[in-house]
Amino acid sequence: MINKDYDVDLIISVDENSEGRSVLDLNVLSLEGFFGSSPKLNRSARGVAKEFFLKNYSNYSGELHEIACLLGEFLCEYKQGSRLSVYSNIKTFLDFQFDEGRDLLEPKGVEPFCRHLQSKIYDRSIGLSHARSLYSSMNKFLLNVGVIRSDFVFLFKGCTLPKKADVYSESDFKLIISVVSNIYFGCSGILKEHVERSNDKKRSFSLSSCCETLEADIKHLCISFDYVQKHPLYWFMHSAFILFVIYTWSNEKQLLDLQADNLGVSDDGVESCFLYKGRANKFIRLNIGVSGLEADKKGIDFFKDFFEVRKCILEYLKERGSVIGHDGLFFVQNRLDEELRKFKLCSAIFLDHPISKELKSRSIYLQSVSCRALRKSIEQYVDYKLQDPFLTTSKAQHTWQTYLKNYSSGNVKDSRSNITDALRELTEKANSMESRNDRKALAEYLDICLVQGGSMQHQLNGLGCADKEGHSNSSKSFEKKQKKMNRTPKLCADLSNCVNCSHCVVVENVDAIYNLLSFKELIEFNKPVFIGSSKAVENYELKLRKIDLFLSLVDPVVLAKAKKKLAHEGVYEVWRIQ
Repeated sequence: MINKDYDVDLIISVDENSEGRSVLDLNVLSLEGFFGSSPKLNRSARGVAKEFFLKNYSNYSGELHEIACLLGEFLCEYKQGSRLSVYSNIKTFLDFQFDEGRDLLEPKGVEPFCRHLQSKIYDRSIGLSHARSLYSSMNKFLLNVGVIRSDFVFLFKGCTLPKKADVYSESDFKLIISVVSNIYFGCSGILKEHVERSNDKKRSFSLSSCCETLEADIKHLCISFDYVQKHPLYWFMHSAFILFVIYTWSNEKQLLDLQADNLGVSDDGVESCFLYKGRANKFIRLNIGVSGLEADKKGIDFFKDFFEVRKCILEYLKERGSVIGHDGLFFVQNRLDEELRKFKLCSAIFLDHPISKELKSRSIYLQSVSCRALRKSIEQYVDYKLQDPFLTTSKAQHTWQTYLKNYSSGNVKDSRSNITDALRELTEKANSMESRNDRKALAEYLDICLVQGGSMQHQLNGLGCADKEGHSNSSKSFEKKQKKMNRTPKLCADLSNCVNCSHCVVVENVDAIYNLLSFKELIEFNKPVFIGSSKAVENYELKLRKIDLFLSLVDPVVLAKAKKKLAHEGVYEVWRIQ
């Protein structure tokens, strides 16, 4: 029936196994102020809402009641287990319509809603399948009520490329760490207390029902406030995952694949077993404290607390009959059957945490949490503050080429200066090595190809090239530039850029090193020409440092003979200034 009284026909069961206890009360949809992303009436449709409806009866709308009846009839066409998801999808569409100032069933809002979903796919707020589910439910509902005569067609595009890992600003980075730490230690305390009280027979309710009021303390902003923490195990695992990213500098996939027995505690700290890093095609070890990083001391304390709480929770759940299907380091508990399932990170959820919402109300906005951006930020921040490239490459287990490409945050001048200093340190270390095996091992670690004289020909600058066919990006770029000048080179001849090319080869013989020394002399001779351009001078300085690094890896005997030849014969004739 349709009248202004409370309509019992709008109470819809949404779980066939709950014996009518899980319901949606669509009467609340008849109240003005229920719709929108920030509704005036803070009440969901879950559970019987007769008392709430009568209390807010002054907001009743006959037009909204008709929409509620249409939605109720539509939901009843689905199985009970599917109704809640369908309702949530349609409610999302109606909220969008309300926010845009349209009538809730206005067909002109369909296309903007689809474009809105597409934008959320691009910024990774939702996935492609989620968007298609929302789109499908909206189409079926509008067809059912007669607003549209056929499906509105919209093809969603997924994000095929990973989102660029932008580096967080220092203030954003501190805020993320502070919020995540507050969530973690708050949930850790709740879980410890719940297990302890349950073991003492002082609690009888389940872990999923835990709810407690905690205090958030954002120290660097001098802000503190109370908030309500629900679902502590869920938030405990999510916040712990982010802290693992920060302390181990690992990527998302490595942590998701990590087993509980893959990590071990040593005298130095925490270290994993060997893990395969697919993109780098090598094995690495995640660690906390092993690298000697001072900040890792807090990470070790966090690790010990995490494993202590994790062990307590597992024992508590096993005693109560929970099924554990895997041995992953992280897990989640299904709310229906309480089965422990494999963890799947949902980083966007941090924006919906009560702490984030309270900060937002104070005009303090938490940035979207990205594991890639967090990892890159902590790596660059530590490298910039400590200026220790060996510590950075050891902790992050990167090659030298990766270090050059991604590290030394700050402005361009600081970045170039830091890289130059790092090259100088590496050169000094290489010069202190006596055996060829040590020098060769360092060259391999730095991704520098070092070969003996007879195995490769050298170019005019004394360096060899591993790209004989000219298929590399550097060769193609050089060829493209030459074609613009109506030239057709057969091979790459960008000799000044060789030191920056990944196909560059250091040839260990006297003639090649003599040519390289001559090329270096030419660069040093030409530096004063660009004295008015700081960027040009820095570029030349960086090239000289790289050549010094190459020379430090060469056999000292070969280097001495080449220097002697340079002193007797002067600069190689090609590089002489006429």
